[in-house]
Amino acid sequence: MKIIVTDRKAEQFHFRPDSTLVKNSTHFYIPPFLSGLAVSLGFAFKVDKPAKSIKSKYSSRYISKYAEGLLLYGIATNNNHINSYKTATTCFDNSVYIVNQMKNMSDCSLSLSCNEKECFSKKEFLNLEALVGAVLEKLSAQFSFKTGDIIFVECSPIEPITIPCDIKLYSNQTPVLEFKIK
Repeated sequence: MKIIVTDRKAEQFHFRPDSTLVKNSTHFYIPPFLSGLAVSLGFAFKVDKPAKSIKSKYSSRYISKYAEGLLLYGIATNNNHINSYKTATTCFDNSVYIVNQMKNMSDCSLSLSCNEKECFSKKEFLNLEALVGAVLEKLSAQFSFKTGDIIFVECSPIEPITIPCDIKLYSNQTPVLEFKIK
C-alpha cells in the first residue's frame, strides 16, 4: 500500500510510507529532532481496484468511499521556514491520521480545533465525487494504483500548531478524530 498526498488540483504530490499511518488514533509524541509541528486537513480516498489512466467520469468505479484525516509535518530544530514542513515529512512514523470508518461519497466540510480553539475551518461543503474524479484523472496519468492505495487530498493550508495540543477534527461539525500531541 502506498499513501499519495496531493493538493486539490493534483499539481504537486509526494508519497508517504505506510508506517506513517496511525492506527486507533493514538497520541503523538514529538520526536526530539523536531522543534514543532504543522498540520494540514484533508480527505483520504481508498482505491477499490487497480487503476491506470482513469477519466474523471469513471472515478466512482475505482474509488467509492472516503475518510477525513490530517497530516502532521515536522519543523526541523534548526529551521522554522515553511519549506521545512514538507522536507521533514517522511522522517517520522505515525504522522498520518485517518478516521477509521470509511464513508460513502457525500458533500463534506472540515474544521480543526487545537486546545478547544478553532484553528481551521472550511465552511463550504466540498463535492467529494468531483474532487476525487479530478485528482484521480491527473494522478493516474502519472502512475498506476493498486487495490488499497490511499490518495490523501489536502484541503487546508499547512499551519503550525502549539505544543502540547489537544487535537479535534470535525466533519460537518461533528467530532470524528481526537488525540493529544505531547
